[in-house]
Amino acid sequence: SILTCKRDVMQTKSHQELMESAIGTLELDLPEDCWRSFSSLLQQGIIVRLAEATSVRNFLCHHLGLEAEFIEHVVTTIFLNGKPVDNLDKARLGNGDTLALSAAMPGLVGATMRRQGLVASFRSNISYVEPGRREPQGERVAIVLKLFNLMIEALGPALLKRGVLIRRGDWEDFLKRSGPGFW
Repeated sequence: SILTCKRDVMQTKSHQELMESAIGTLELDLPEDCWRSFSSLLQQGIIVRLAEATSVRNFLCHHLGLEAEFIEHVVTTIFLNGKPVDNLDKARLGNGDTLALSAAMPGLVGATMRRQGLVASFRSNISYVEPGRREPQGERVAIVLKLFNLMIEALGPALLKRGVLIRRGDWEDFLKRSGPGFW
């Protein structure tokens, strides 16, 4: 059941449109095992607020609370703005960026896209290169975080419990697809 629903928009000039398209606060009281119903939303992307621009590694460790070993051995495929990331310390998250996290994917494509994999050199011309941009120091940013395969189960429940922002259109589509049986 829906407990509360209110609007809470972060005013960030460079990314105001993304934030205004989000439902700010929606508190749900659902059974623990119901989080799987939200898999499609986690794949489409949730909006995550950060205190300031940061490296991908810092985001994974400090914002998501992941252990270094988990990052190295489980979060093997990372895309930033549609490009595979190899160096988690040099790749930085700023306003409007989209970060996609996945465990190992099967096949040649999976092996090629895997971070620092044996055949990662085949994709060097499409790998993420930090453009050298600078976000204003101490200014809040919002990113879109997409989770795939094992990352949905590993990170989804904690993110949903802590709270995320969802684009309004994605939420409306989710409700239409879910139908009355969801509630």
